[in-house]
Amino acid sequence: MPDNWIIQFIKDGDCRKICRIMLGKDGSYYVTAPYHEARSASAIIHTVYYERRRSTTTPEMRIDIGLLADDKKRLKLSHHPDGFAQFSGDGIVSGRNEQGQPKGIGIMSFPLSRPPRTGPSFSCTVLGLEGFDSGNTGKNNAINFENEDVPPLSGADGLVLEGSYFTSDWRKYLFEREGFWYLEMQHNMNTIIRYRALLSTSKSLCFIGIRFIRYDVKMADHKSGFILSGPSTNVRTIDGERMADGIFCSFPSQDAGEQSSRILDFEHENR
Repeated sequence: MPDNWIIQFIKDGDCRKICRIMLGKDGSYYVTAPYHEARSASAIIHTVYYERRRSTTTPEMRIDIGLLADDKKRLKLSHHPDGFAQFSGDGIVSGRNEQGQPKGIGIMSFPLSRPPRTGPSFSCTVLGLEGFDSGNTGKNNAINFENEDVPPLSGADGLVLEGSYFTSDWRKYLFEREGFWYLEMQHNMNTIIRYRALLSTSKSLCFIGIRFIRYDVKMADHKSGFILSGPSTNVRTIDGERMADGIFCSFPSQDAGEQSSRILDFEHENR
């Protein structure tokens, strides 16, 4: 069994489960989305335009994942050491073809031995906590975040959980506080951000740093939804505009003509 944690958010005493994060023995990471009430999702490969500071997608593929009692069978993002990243789950074509190229909603992204520090490895966008399953703050593998610990932001009606992958050499920068491990990093705006560290117990000694921030989130006319964004590939600049391709899914699934978006605010990180 890989190391695994249930990420929970607590507001006004109400605890809600957001997602599950796992680390495999080979250093792979996984993020599952079993806790939203929606039972279908749209999954696509889309282009992010960094200078526009917004990621906007329209539906290209609709995935019906069904109502499943075992959350491990729900939609899952995985990212492996050689850079292969994909969504898998019921109704989704996954894996690689005979030439080793990704099938379905998959890409070749950065190898986990060289994770970039220009933004998160994955992110979970949350709108409407009432649409998520109730949690248990006392569960052994629960990672709890309090609403009061996330600074307010005018006009931001959603939350984003950012997850960044770190190799073992970053462990020397970790510090312990009140029984938890943290990492602090300096951004190019001379601000310090703090990650809660989820440590692998495998020989890879990697870890995932996570933090919640507030964001302006739009999901058509839905009052509650969940967007899981994976890593990107094919970073390029065309006519002075920097862009990249990434994998993305949203709950509930989007109907024709719907759009989901959130403002991008990734600051360059300095070691």
